[in-house]
Amino acid sequence: MDRIISNKEKNKGKFTKGLIGVLAIALLFFGFKYLKSTIQSTTDINDFMISQVEIGDIKSSFNAQGQIIPEKEVSINAPITTEIQEVFQKIGKPILKGEQILKLNDEFLRLSYESNGDNLLLKKNNIKKSSIQFDKNIIDLSHDSQILALKIQEQEADLNNLKVLTKMGATTQDDIKKKEISLKILKLEKRKMDNELQFQKKFNVIEKENLALEVKINEKSLKELQTKLKNTIITSPINGVIIWVNENIGKQVLEGENIVRIADLSSFKITGHCSDRYSEQISIGTKVLFKQNQAKITGTIINIEPVVENNQIRFDVQLNNPKQSNLRAYSKGELQVITGSKKSVKRIKRGLGIKGGKQQEIFVIRENQAVRTKIEIGASNSEYIEILSDEIKVGNKIIVSDMSDYEFKNTVELRIEN
Repeated sequence: MDRIISNKEKNKGKFTKGLIGVLAIALLFFGFKYLKSTIQSTTDINDFMISQVEIGDIKSSFNAQGQIIPEKEVSINAPITTEIQEVFQKIGKPILKGEQILKLNDEFLRLSYESNGDNLLLKKNNIKKSSIQFDKNIIDLSHDSQILALKIQEQEADLNNLKVLTKMGATTQDDIKKKEISLKILKLEKRKMDNELQFQKKFNVIEKENLALEVKINEKSLKELQTKLKNTIITSPINGVIIWVNENIGKQVLEGENIVRIADLSSFKITGHCSDRYSEQISIGTKVLFKQNQAKITGTIINIEPVVENNQIRFDVQLNNPKQSNLRAYSKGELQVITGSKKSVKRIKRGLGIKGGKQQEIFVIRENQAVRTKIEIGASNSEYIEILSDEIKVGNKIIVSDMSDYEFKNTVELRIEN
């Protein structure tokens, strides 16, 4: 009786067939490599890269990336929001300190400067006017106080006369009481006037200080406008080369926007970056080696940025000779960060056949054969690798090229032409 095959069984069948296919391809691949390695009877020794074990120094290091940049670079920003009016210099042109580079439109700024200057002059005149008024108020209050003092003296004399008249029976006690009350009122008015005079003196001092401060603020603002007005003509602050200038005449630039970059190309430094996995191996004072074409440039790390971005550590390198003539600004290259050094060790040149592990297998040439040998590796850099194994002697020749085609063989027969 026929049975309907479920989707689950169909999928299981497809998976099984796919797995068998993958296994078959893998067997063919490794079988081909095995046959290739076993069928080859002899191989020309010239097909391999060979390094002879020698005694020499080795500096252990890790690789980083570096870029040569000018030691002194200046960026000039727009002092105001305005348009570019004229450009006097071109990118790449050498320039001397004080030479004009470009001019910004200063029409609005100049009007603002003149208006603020007029306002400042008006304020100074108003201060003089207010100062005269303050002094007049003090004088008036002082005179009023003196007048009250004279009135008090007059009232006191009248009171004494009334007391004499009372003894003679010419007046009454009520008249004396009225005069005493009138005298008390005058004395209170005099005290009030004196208080007002003292208050006005203190008030005048503070008010004059406030007015003087307002003038000082306005003068400072006017001076800033004057500086900005002067800075609309952009000049070079150093001797160097213009590496960038905004040449778009008529284009609006915002205040603070970069418009010119100048570099002194007579002295250089290096900025570098490396993976944060080397964080424990890098420190200020660490030596570095930068390769540019055939030149080797040495220096020392003088600054390490505290913040790690995108798993990268960034640092600055001071060159031992920052004025080398063969340095090219903004060129990039490999940077070796030297973490240690050893003297007079067994070493070989690095090749594709040398992997990163401390223990690995290599082929050592013994007469007409290359013999697989297990070795221990010490310090290393991009050029050399230290050999720690005692069985590897100075003068031994080691194949350092990729030997993955011979991974199933312990010996390789070599054809050596005499």
